[in-house]
Amino acid sequence: MGLFLPLFVVAAGQDLKETHGKANAQILAMGYEKWYDFYTGKEGETTYGMSRANYFYASALKWSNDRAATKLSSALQAQIRTLRPLFVKLNETTLRIGRAFSGGGTMWTLIGSSQDVTLEETVQALVKGSKSKAPMVVSKVEREMDVLQKEISSHEETEWNKEFKRSDVLKWLDECRSLFRRVVAVAKKLNRSRSDHVLAFCLDCIEVARDKEPALVDSKR
Repeated sequence: MGLFLPLFVVAAGQDLKETHGKANAQILAMGYEKWYDFYTGKEGETTYGMSRANYFYASALKWSNDRAATKLSSALQAQIRTLRPLFVKLNETTLRIGRAFSGGGTMWTLIGSSQDVTLEETVQALVKGSKSKAPMVVSKVEREMDVLQKEISSHEETEWNKEFKRSDVLKWLDECRSLFRRVVAVAKKLNRSRSDHVLAFCLDCIEVARDKEPALVDSKR
């Protein structure tokens, strides 16, 4: 499974052979830790095995979120439908930046799969209206993007891995800013707790691009 394969593709249908007989509801009932241990116990605690465990858990969360969302108001359903593809695109773009900034490596497959789980956990919080951990403001995310831009610009073109160009990475960051503005436009219509969850996800994406997260996410979430 490629790093940037959209989660929508993964969630389109479930092959129980791939999940060793576990349906989405069973995966979620196990919880992340037990599911992770079960799956990697079958497939091995390799980058591939750990990434697949994450992807399938994210897929199960998406399945659950889509079902639960049907009980929400039509306005909130529309807002979530607007936000999720923006989350997906922001996630993909920041992962691409992080991969380029760090010089690449298979660790980004694992980081990407972990971010897919974070994305659907954020959607779950929006669906459930869960209380946010901490208040968030738009400027905090914008400042993090400014810092990332300075870090990218501080390296001369000749310092970059030949696979990537600094100009391309800066262009991707511009895309992130544009995506973030679209996210904020929707977040302004949400209550404070839901808005905080949205902004926290965006901040997390930028922080991952800056490679603040452990390289292999400590093998577990």
